Amino acid sequence: VAKLLQWLLHYAPSRMTGTGACVFATFSDPDQAKAVQQALPGNWHGFVAKGVNTSPLQLKLQEMS
Repeated sequence: VAKLLQWLLHYAPSRMTGTGACVFATFSDPDQAKAVQQALPGNWHGFVAKGVNTSPLQLKLQEMS
């Protein structure tokens, strides 16, 4: 995880998840995020996702109450 975090920091501000099992970075441009994903070395795997401020499940629960 430390090696991947160091690699990712060359491209964008990066952090570990709370459990430390994964790392993530924030990008303002989806194309840049996809380019970094495609540049992942070796057998590392990644995906690009859009962040949200509130969980969709939380929003649904609020609608129900």
